Amino acid sequence: MSDYARALGARLREVRGQQGLSLQGVEDKSRGRWKAVVIGSYERGDRAVSVQKLAELAAFYGIPIAELLPGARPVRGGEPATKVILNLERLNQLPVDQAGPLARYVATIQSQRGDYNGQQLSIRSDDLKTLAIVYDVTSGELTDQLISWGVLEPQARPGRDELVDQLHAALARRALLEQAKGVLAERTGLQIDQAFDLLREHVRSHGLTIDDVATAIIDGSLEDSPSLIDAEGRSLARDNQQTDAAGSQNEISSI
Repeated sequence: MSDYARALGARLREVRGQQGLSLQGVEDKSRGRWKAVVIGSYERGDRAVSVQKLAELAAFYGIPIAELLPGARPVRGGEPATKVILNLERLNQLPVDQAGPLARYVATIQSQRGDYNGQQLSIRSDDLKTLAIVYDVTSGELTDQLISWGVLEPQARPGRDELVDQLHAALARRALLEQAKGVLAERTGLQIDQAFDLLREHVRSHGLTIDDVATAIIDGSLEDSPSLIDAEGRSLARDNQQTDAAGSQNEISSI
């Protein structure tokens, strides 16, 4: 278990406790969407949490995803939140490849609220930041996209705060990379720094993005990748060669 996974699990447990929920209470409140055993494994750090799952869990708890990251400020209750209105009729007209993540997010909120009027749904502006992570864009870019789709009214566009967007994106990316390094280190028996070097080598040799590879490591789709195994072997071989070379040099020096 990596230090990050342990810290993330502790943060998840803290947030659940602040909401007065037991593990079984989470399962009951979510109507089985979040199983007690799964939440427990997340909190113990036994199971890696993908960014997608973390975003969905943040939606369930009704807080921004940044609040779930280790070191986040305490969740504050009773603060007013800016609301935005989604046009559900327009959302239902969009192609699945565009609307998929948003439609699933909306369905989750509707299920929690029991609100199925089918015409519009109010969400917090912070929810857009969570969705932006799923769409891999800034919250400002997502707002512009939703306006262009007709899902949001033009007046829903907030004042731009690029520093906040950049910080939010950086926190989400940090969560992704730290999880991936921890999972890969545990899987290969390497040190964290070695695991990160291995991850980067795989990125360079396959022309992929580091975020895509990190996500694949976390969800297990790279677990049996021959290329990753080969990269691991090469990495370990280099370490052994360097160790042997250093040892030989020391022997020569002592003669």
